Amino acid sequence: MRISVRIEDDAAKQFEDLRSWWSRNRPAARSLKSQLVEASNRIKEAPYASPVYTVLNDIPIRRLLIRRTPYAIYYWVDEAKAEARVIAVWSCQRGEAPPLRVP
Repeated sequence: MRISVRIEDDAAKQFEDLRSWWSRNRPAARSLKSQLVEASNRIKEAPYASPVYTVLNDIPIRRLLIRRTPYAIYYWVDEAKAEARVIAVWSCQRGEAPPLRVP
């Protein structure tokens, strides 16, 4: 099953903050954008491969770890629209759960 990936507004803001921090603090590291593209492709190809992190409003929220980073993508699969809806991009080192919202 191949689906599209949609980034919700909260996740887009989190990603932009992360991208800005990454460019200032990790200039020699592999491009964060390329790692996120790789993660997005993994979600597109196998949306149910990532483990369920939690369930909100009867919707399983999945977490995909971004390789070689402390970050994860949190998403849910909207089968009716054949898309994965990314709701957070969050550091696993923060010591707190990401703010997760689903419709």
